[in-house]
Amino acid sequence: MNDYTQSEIDIMRQMHAQGRSHKDIADALGRPLQSVSLKLSKIGCKHLVHPATICISDHDREWLRANYPHTRNDICVMVLGISHATLHRWARRLRLRKTQAFMTETQLHTAACAKASHLRNGTYPPKGVVNPNLARGEQYRFKPKSSTTNPKQS
Repeated sequence: MNDYTQSEIDIMRQMHAQGRSHKDIADALGRPLQSVSLKLSKIGCKHLVHPATICISDHDREWLRANYPHTRNDICVMVLGISHATLHRWARRLRLRKTQAFMTETQLHTAACAKASHLRNGTYPPKGVVNPNLARGEQYRFKPKSSTTNPKQS
């Protein structure tokens, strides 16, 4: 039962034209999925988008092109109604990158928020303050090798 009959090929083309998945076609014909996929490619039926792939509309795609380079990812996700992983996948697919100015501004904002948090929680020592724990470890710090000869050489 390796060869496909003309009626099976007609059914495959008809179901493919209806947008049915390769798995649905294989189940309908009682054939292995791999065999059906190979036969569909041989008869010139383009592979459909995988059903698990999340597609975004042309309008959303244009919005993403216009706004992704200078907009936080949280906002993009909220506006488009997609997950972070999907956002990154589409940005990669569209070859979008954040602008250098946006990245610099974001890093400065993050550093300022971290400093404010450390000051608020008392974990950020002001400059010039010596930590007593560090001073106590002076005796354990690296010291240059003494001028005595190496015992292994004797």
